[in-house]
Amino acid sequence: MDNIAFIVLAAIASGFGGYFGAYLKKKGENLATHEDLDKLVQQMTATTEATKAIEARISDQIWNRQRQWEFKRELLTQLIRSMSNVDNSLLELHAVYSSPVPPVQEIVTIRLGERRDQSRKWNALNLELDSARAIASLVVGKELLNAIWAYTYAVRLAGKSTVGGYTEDFLSKQKTVSELHNSVLIAAQKELGLEVSDFLATYHPETQGQTGRSPSSAAGDHNQ
Repeated sequence: MDNIAFIVLAAIASGFGGYFGAYLKKKGENLATHEDLDKLVQQMTATTEATKAIEARISDQIWNRQRQWEFKRELLTQLIRSMSNVDNSLLELHAVYSSPVPPVQEIVTIRLGERRDQSRKWNALNLELDSARAIASLVVGKELLNAIWAYTYAVRLAGKSTVGGYTEDFLSKQKTVSELHNSVLIAAQKELGLEVSDFLATYHPETQGQTGRSPSSAAGDHNQ
């Protein structure tokens, strides 16, 4: 009888031990799976945060480049406006200096006053051009800067010759000024990543079909 009881208890203990062992094994597997899931969640969270940080950085870079492009466009707009004002003033300067002065004192006085006024206007507009050119030189590339300097030299030379009374070859000098003005416009369009207009391309065939850099690269390249 005692042997039978021992055998029964041993079988029960064996079955319980097997069940308990399987339970512990399953529990361990569940715990390991839970820990793996926690690690996976942490990794995904870290990846998401890193992705957001990269996206924010890229967005900031794009925004900064766009702002730089807009700033450059504003400066070049002011520069070209100053150039146009100087061009117009050059024509007015030539008009008053090339007109003959009759030997009548009253007319002489009036004509000298007109020349004085136009000379003052010419000087003031050239100072504005100098200011616009100096600021633009901080953000534009070499090609555009060289074009601006070439135009400035030519228009100053034409103005100096006019005031000095050398008005015979004004048309030739004015034509040179106009061509250099167009060269500045072409270089400015390329600087801003814009396609060279057909109108300007007719005066500069070598630029036909050319396009400049994109606004983002145009803004970034100068700072490299």
